[in-house]
Amino acid sequence: MTRTQGLLLDILTPVRDIFLSRMLEEIAAALDRNHEVQTDVVRREETGGALDRTGPFKLPVRADLATDTRWGRKFYDIDDDLMVEFDPLVTTMPKGGEVQISPFRWKHLQVDVRIAQGRAPDWQPLRRWYLEGFQPRFDEDTPEFQCVLHRLVGPSGNGPGFRFEIDLGTASVDAIPDLLEALERCGASRVMLFGADGAQRSAAQPA
Repeated sequence: MTRTQGLLLDILTPVRDIFLSRMLEEIAAALDRNHEVQTDVVRREETGGALDRTGPFKLPVRADLATDTRWGRKFYDIDDDLMVEFDPLVTTMPKGGEVQISPFRWKHLQVDVRIAQGRAPDWQPLRRWYLEGFQPRFDEDTPEFQCVLHRLVGPSGNGPGFRFEIDLGTASVDAIPDLLEALERCGASRVMLFGADGAQRSAAQPA
C-alpha cells in the first residue's frame, strides 16, 4: 500500500461507514416490517426489464435497497446529512497530476476534472472504471453488501474543466485511488473531489 492509499483509507473509511450504517438501519427497519430486502439492486425499466441507464455514457445504475411486499417491489435510495469533517488533502496522481480532496458524502461525490492543455479527453478509462466497479465484489467484513458503484453522471462542461457526479454506493475505499488513476489516463492534469453544494450538515465527526 502506498502512503497516499494509506491516507485515503484512514480519511475516507469513516465517510463510507456513515453511509453503510444508514443502510443497515434501513435494512433492519424493513425486516421488522417482515419485508424481504435486497441491497445494491440493479435498476431496470418497468416495461421489458431492460437495464435503466443514465447520463451521457448511458451507464447502468443501482438502487441502495429494494423491498418485496404484497404490493410489489419498491426501490429506495438512502440519504444522510452526516458528514465527516477533515482538512482538505492535497496529493498527486501516479504521473504527477494534482489532486485535492475535500469533505463529501459517500453518495454525493462531485468530481471536477481539468484536462491537460491541448489534449482532448478520452473518457473510456473512466467508463471502464465504473463498469468494473459495478460488478459485485463481496467482502467478508460487509457480507450484506456487494461493494459496488451505484451511479455516474456526466460529464458536464465543455473544457478544460468537466464535472461528474458519482454515487459510490457500497464500493470500497479502494475505488477512489482507482478513480484517480482512471482520470489520469483520461488526460486529467488536475482533479478535485468534494461534496455537493448546499449539503446539510446536521452533525460532524473529525477524521
